[in-house]
This record gives sequence, structure tokens and C-alpha cells, in this order.
Amino acid sequence: MGGVTLRPAAPADAADLAILDNVAGHGISQWFWQREVVKGVADDAYDFGRSRFADENSVFGWKNARVAVENGMILGAACSYRMEPMPDGEKASYPEEFLPVFDLFQMVVGDWVVDSLAVYQAARGKGVGALLLDDCFSRARATGVKRVSLVAEDANESALQPSESRGMSEQARLPYLSFGFPSDSRHWLLLTATVE
Repeated sequence: MGGVTLRPAAPADAADLAILDNVAGHGISQWFWQREVVKGVADDAYDFGRSRFADENSVFGWKNARVAVENGMILGAACSYRMEPMPDGEKASYPEEFLPVFDLFQMVVGDWVVDSLAVYQAARGKGVGALLLDDCFSRARATGVKRVSLVAEDANESALQPSESRGMSEQARLPYLSFGFPSDSRHWLLLTATVE
């Protein structure tokens, strides 16, 4: 892996984390953030996303993220954590397009969940994504969690192939609801693996 190292994310990484979260979701994050701009809650979609990742109380924020770095540049990131039950009423605050994902996540409460994992295009093909995914398994093992889970679109080969190579298999699927832009996805897949 040359000079690629992993480190815990920091608040200053929030902009990269927001961009990479959007890469992982193929534009879904930006779609969600732009809704907040339309509502007048934010001035800019990416600034809104950055502020969410900079929030130290956010479960998907910088505190639960790790970044892959080479020569001071972030190449990719993964956000993962132990899945907790969704608080009552929280699901209702999200657009219906997200609900299948939340339903799948609630099937694996107690698992170590890979919320997002992405590598910048220029850094792909170097094993950075595999390094980040293996780190998620290591973090689960270190905390005593027995399973790692993630949710991915059925058309997302860049997520499915490395996950399957680590023994992750499909446990459930729910319909992919259109976000209003082109996608070959038809289902959200829940993949899990036992931590050894």
C-alpha cells in the first residue's frame, strides 16, 4: 500500500467526509442536502453536508470515521459504528426514499455497521477501499461486536465485490425508491458477515 495510512478523522476533515459520503451514495447525499437548501434551512448543499459531518454529536460524523491518507492528502474514508435502535419518531423526519435503508439497518441493531465507505476516483485501484473495509472489521473486533453489516444498492459493484470477498452475504433486500435521477438499482441489499 506504499505510503497509505489510516487515521481517525478530525473535525477539519468534515468537507472531505461530506464529499466522500456523496460519492458512496452516488449523489443521494447531495440530493438530501439540496432539499434543505430549497427549504431555506441552508445556503449551500455541500456546506450543509459539511456541517453535519463536523457535528461531534452526529453518529455518522467525524467521530466515527477513519480516513486513508497519503502524503497529507485524504484518499478515502469509512464511517462505521455499532448500530443502535432508531429513536422514536426520527424515521418520520426523513424522506420516504430513505425508509428502506433505515428498515434494513434496524434489522441489524447491535451489529457494527459500515454507514459509508468511498475512495476518490484518482486513488482507486490501489487497495484503499479494501484497507478501509478491513479496518471496519478490525474496529468491530476490538469492541467485541460479532457481526459487520452494510447496506448497498444492488447495482453498486464497487461495494458488493469487496464485501463478498470478506464473507459478507445478503441477508435481506428492500425496494430501491427513485431519488429522481438515473440509477440501475432496483433493491437495497443488507450484507452481513461474522467477525472472526
